[in-house]
Amino acid sequence: MSEIFRLPATGEADRRDAWQGMLSKTHLPWTTQLSVPEQEFDAAVQRWWIDDLALVDCVCGPTSGTRQRRHIADTDGEFFVVMMNRGGRETISYGDDSVRIGSGDVVFWDSSLPARFAVHEWLSKRSLIVPFSAIDKYIEQNLLGGELSLDAIAEAHAVSVRTVNGAYSATGQTVGGIIRSRRLARARQELAETDQSLARIAGRLGFSDASHLSRAFKAFYGLAPSDFRERGA
Repeated sequence: MSEIFRLPATGEADRRDAWQGMLSKTHLPWTTQLSVPEQEFDAAVQRWWIDDLALVDCVCGPTSGTRQRRHIADTDGEFFVVMMNRGGRETISYGDDSVRIGSGDVVFWDSSLPARFAVHEWLSKRSLIVPFSAIDKYIEQNLLGGELSLDAIAEAHAVSVRTVNGAYSATGQTVGGIIRSRRLARARQELAETDQSLARIAGRLGFSDASHLSRAFKAFYGLAPSDFRERGA
C-alpha cells in the first residue's frame, strides 16, 4: 500500500510551507524555496514502505533546498539515499562539489552530510531511502554462520550490489572493510569472554583457519590473539 501526498489547492503561503513539510516528511528534513511564483508551483509524492526501506516517487516544479547541520541533528538515524532522475534537470551539491543530473542518471547521497539541490524544470525522480541501521543490523546478525557477502546484503535489502557499494563509498568506507572490522571485533570479544580455541572462533566467524584470523587480528589491533588473551587474563 502506498501513501500519496499533494499540495493544497489554494493559499500561496500554504502551498510553499506544505511543499517544505511534504519533502521533509518523505525525504528527510530540508529547508526549501520556490523558483516560480507560489501559485504556479505544484508537486506530488507517493511513498511505499518495504520493511525499513522507503521507496519514494516525486514530481515537482522548479525549486531548491538546503540540508544543513540543524536538519541533520533533527534526523532520527542516518540514511543513504539512491536517487534516479526519471525526467528533468537537477543539480545536487555537497560542499564545493556539484553534479548536474538528467533523465536516467543515478546519484547516491549520505544523510549525515550537508547538501543542496536545485530543480531547474519540471522533474520526476525516484528515491530509495535506506537506514544504515538496517544494514548494520543485518551484518551483526549474520557474523556467525551463513554467507555474509556484498551479494547477500544486497539481496536481503532488495537492492543492487551497486547500490550498497555506492552508499558506503559515499561515506569513505567499503562493505568488505566493515564486515572485516565487525568480525575482528567479535573475535576480540570471544577471546576475552570465552575459552574457545582460536581455530573454533576463526571457523565461526568466516576466517579460513586460525592462522588467517591471527594475522588479521594482529594487523588490526597490533597484538596477536594469544597475547591479547593472556593480557586479558
